[in-house]
Formats: sequence, structure tokens, C-alpha cells
Amino acid sequence: MDEQTELLEGRPIKEDEDSYYDLPVRSETATTLYEHCVRAILRGLRFGEHGLPLIGSGDWNDGAHWALTSNGSPSMSVPGPVDRVIVDENSFDGIGMDGIALTQDVSCASLLWLNSKASGVSLNNNTLAITTQFVVGNSNFSIQSPGKIEFVSQNAGGTIFVASTNLTGASLIFGGGTWTTTGDFKADELQLNSDTLKITNGDLILKRLIGSLVPAKLLQLDHASITLAESSTLDGGTLAITSRTSRSSASSLAR
Repeated sequence: MDEQTELLEGRPIKEDEDSYYDLPVRSETATTLYEHCVRAILRGLRFGEHGLPLIGSGDWNDGAHWALTSNGSPSMSVPGPVDRVIVDENSFDGIGMDGIALTQDVSCASLLWLNSKASGVSLNNNTLAITTQFVVGNSNFSIQSPGKIEFVSQNAGGTIFVASTNLTGASLIFGGGTWTTTGDFKADELQLNSDTLKITNGDLILKRLIGSLVPAKLLQLDHASITLAESSTLDGGTLAITSRTSRSSASSLAR
């Protein structure tokens, strides 16, 4: 423990973050291995209301950032295509920007975002694939860096429940199965590639709506509205639209 070794050096962590990605350099300052351990322990001595260590925000692919129960111990495993992911009040430590960062394409069966504080997902130009359910329980959720959220269901279909949610920065891609959305949200783009999308009891504000690819698909509006800010592309030969007590508006459409 008395062996001397250099510290790693990087820019200081800002007040609004608890970590960042960078390539550190070796410092000119050296200290003992014991001192290295003390510094690491002091950094980790932050605890939640149940006496368990808080880990802050982190990388989706880091198993130390996931637990099998709320405020539980690190599971050392990451969610996969069949897993149900829940983000609640115990998921973050409140230091810096609370969120989950993607460093590559990932998938899960469902994502339930129940944390009521300002928090969100950094997609970092990656794709988050969801196969059964996406729920956001409050309006404080945000997309912290752009990317894609893909909804693909192979069986009974999927559901989306949102509460005045700002998904600006995300392209929403519906690639298979019957999906039903309920609630208001904003997004950069909604792309309907196949099967059926039902929009119920919600107001959607989009930059673009894309529905121009084969095969045939169906867009159903039920007590809903869609507002498009930019030019959108819809193919009447492959896209059918039905509407009940709904409306849509657009700056321009390409058919």
C-alpha cells in the first residue's frame, strides 16, 4: 500500500454533472496506493435515505449503475431485450444532471420513467429499442442528447403513455406491430414504417411525419391532434389514415 504511483488528471467536474467521458492523462503528482483508495472511498461515501450508496447518473452499459430493486445494491448486469426497466425516485443522487447515457444501441422490453424530478436520456446518436411499453409519468423528462427511439413489437403490440412529455431531440421510429400512444408529447420526427399506429387522447407536436416506405401501414387518430412544423412525406399508396374527432395541421406535405 506504500507503493507510489501517479494520479490521473482531467478537467474538474462541473457543478451540473457528476461524471463525464474523456481521456485522462497521467499527473505529475504521485501518491501512495493507500491514498488512491482513500480518495476513491471518500468519493463514494454518498448515501440515500435507506443507507445505500448513491451512484448518480451513468452509462446504460455499466452494470454498477443498475439494481434489481429500487435503491438496491448494484446488480452488475445491464438490461437486455426481455427486461423491464424502471427509473424511479431512488435512481439518481440529485447531484449534477440526472440521466442515463447510451454509448451504443441498446434494447429493453419496457421503460417506465417514474422519476418526478428533471431527468432524462442521453441518446448520443444511438438507438434505444423498446418492444412492449414506454411510460413517462411526468413532464420533467427530456432527451438530453439526440438519437432514435425505436418501437418494434412482434406479438400483441405495444403501448406508450406520456404526460406532456418533451421528446425533442428524438426520432420516434415505429417499425413493427400495433402501437397505441396516449398523452401529449413533442418530438423531432415520427416515422411509421409498418403495421399500425393508434394515437389516442393526445396532442402531438412534431417537426416531421414520415410515412413513405413499403409495406402498407395504418395511422389511426382518435381524439388526437398532430401539428407538423416542417415539410413531411406521406405516401397515399402505402399509408392509410383514419380519424375520429381529431385534427392535423402542417406547413407543407410531400406526397
